[in-house]
Amino acid sequence: MEYNDDEFDNDFQSVIKKFEEMLEDTNKNYFFDSDTYNDLINYYLLQNSPQTAYKAVVFATEQFPELTMFLVRKSQLLSFLNKDKEAIELLKKIEGLEGSTPEYWIIYGSIFSKTNKHQKAVKAYEKAMSFDNCPPEVYLFIAFEYEANANYPKAIEFLEIGVTKIENNGLAIETLVSCYQINDSLERGIIFLEALFKKDPYSETIWLGLGLLYEQSGKYKKAIEAYDYLQAINPDSSIAYYNKAVILEQINKFKDAISNYEKVIELEPKNTLALISLAECYEELFKYQEAIDTYLKVIELNSELAIAWIGLSFILFETKDYDEALKCAEQAIELDSEDSEAWHIYGKVQHKLDLSHIAIQSMQKSLELEPENDVAWETYINILIEQGNFNESLVTLQIALKLNFDSVQLMYFSSYVYIVNNMNRKAYNIFKKAFEIEPKMAKKFAKLYPLIMQNKVLNDIIFWED
Repeated sequence: MEYNDDEFDNDFQSVIKKFEEMLEDTNKNYFFDSDTYNDLINYYLLQNSPQTAYKAVVFATEQFPELTMFLVRKSQLLSFLNKDKEAIELLKKIEGLEGSTPEYWIIYGSIFSKTNKHQKAVKAYEKAMSFDNCPPEVYLFIAFEYEANANYPKAIEFLEIGVTKIENNGLAIETLVSCYQINDSLERGIIFLEALFKKDPYSETIWLGLGLLYEQSGKYKKAIEAYDYLQAINPDSSIAYYNKAVILEQINKFKDAISNYEKVIELEPKNTLALISLAECYEELFKYQEAIDTYLKVIELNSELAIAWIGLSFILFETKDYDEALKCAEQAIELDSEDSEAWHIYGKVQHKLDLSHIAIQSMQKSLELEPENDVAWETYINILIEQGNFNESLVTLQIALKLNFDSVQLMYFSSYVYIVNNMNRKAYNIFKKAFEIEPKMAKKFAKLYPLIMQNKVLNDIIFWED
């Protein structure tokens, strides 16, 4: 039965009505041609009614037993309904009747895929590829199997072929970009996508993928340009504004980051992730009231987010509102007792409220959860020094350095701890080592810890190149 565009809706509704009458009353029998049965099967699949689609294919095989295509579709639906054994038995029957086809092996592959037999799925799909009329989507099916099996180089190989053969496949491009990132094949990905966008310059997915790969490669200027192109194609692309804001925040352009986060929030007012990032930018610019207001908006949207309570606690700590900061830290810990930053700020606030013994326990808990957090180690050791526990501060410092041997921040901080403990030679050696790695950080630490600036030898290192 043929339908033109104007008649399709009304005519097909009458077909559906007759078919469903047949389902309800077994005494009623209508004849539908093979094209109409195909339409019915597709219709019920689109309606997410696989059981009814299966009933349609059963009727079709009864009326057209000679048509292998309905047996193939029946095997597909059996697999879809998790009747894989029956699907395989039917596939074997089809092969005996007519020999295998690409569809036959594609169904086999999908069954193996569902049961996580990835190697067998790949072999089935490869047999489908041996046919001249094999659909190009099979390249993607094979790629997804390799990806599921964590064989990212092979996944990339087949995804690149599939994406080249099939235009506008956003999911495949997203998967390809993800594989490039996981496999650390960033340059290969950039070269491939740069060639691809020349064929499809208005693809949002390609520009987004390029932006992500440029960003991960440290090519921030090019990443921003990619997101600018994405914004030009789609001015309402919140992901473009968000990713651009993240880069601007990373390179300390906080005002520009704020304007982009604000655009995200304009497009998605309930985007708590963007709101939290916005609050962090305000904090970096010492706009504490704006940061507090933004965290309160997040909490109004979702009071179960521990990260919002932690951020608010840190801001209140900076504004010396220690009682409120303590309440926020306690709320964060109640929501997520395994968050190291919650225990970190809890310890900082407790120390300021002269709850030093409890503060030590909170800091130990924070570092137990995240021993690589060099800022938390710095807080903990400072508390020990302020309590007069100088020997313990040295022992703790050695543990921190052993666990974070490549932390330049801890190296600089160590020089302060050594000066406090009258170990000037050690202070000089580790400060010089840190300066050779990251000289720009020296003045920051000198401002934080005046004892460093007061030490003539270290002071000479700081201004060595001035």
